[in-house]
Amino acid sequence: MRRNAATLTGLAEADDLLLVVAADPIGLQRMVRAAQTVGQVPSPTPRPVVNRLRASSVGPDPERRVAESLGRFAGLESITFLPDDQAGVDAAVLAGQTLAEAAAGSPLRQAIAALAADLAGVAAPVGEVRGRRRLLRRA
Repeated sequence: MRRNAATLTGLAEADDLLLVVAADPIGLQRMVRAAQTVGQVPSPTPRPVVNRLRASSVGPDPERRVAESLGRFAGLESITFLPDDQAGVDAAVLAGQTLAEAAAGSPLRQAIAALAADLAGVAAPVGEVRGRRRLLRRA
């Protein structure tokens, strides 16, 4: 029996596959290798997610630079970018709360909510109104 049989079975049976990496040179190299490896086994088309996107780790216009690199070296498109929001994450950790509880206006929380909504096939929440979420209407 293969050592990674459970992994291969999970990939083959998955409905969605997210490849999540940090937005730095090491993380992006890992994304390229992971995309190549996943392409060799039965699995859903991978959805690239680049976490902690910031100019200080990849240079000016980080979204464009990362998208061009991943497109060129791994053939990846439709990349989801999650911004670096250390202040929001730190506030949540310090308070022992979720990011939504501690920093509802966090750009990271909004990006995660949009990704989750997209995966679930529902409209993304657009803001908080008296503790309830307002949803965009689907076109």
